Amino acid sequence: MRIGRPPAMTPEQVRHARALLAQPDNTVASIAKLLVASRTTVYKYVRRHREFNLSNWLCGGSRWSARAAAGALR
Repeated sequence: MRIGRPPAMTPEQVRHARALLAQPDNTVASIAKLLVASRTTVYKYVRRHREFNLSNWLCGGSRWSARAAAGALR
């Protein structure tokens, strides 16, 4: 039994967000709007699941700041 606030995003939503973020045309803001979540929530859950690929964000056309990318590497 889980106690406390339920997770803001399901594992399926996290996978969907990661897949969308892998495409350079998508922004975190547009994905958050699609998933009915805040940008902060999307960043939090994507960072929590380290299997995502940062190469798209660290290369040209990045929509992520260097500070956010560095935080995700921790």
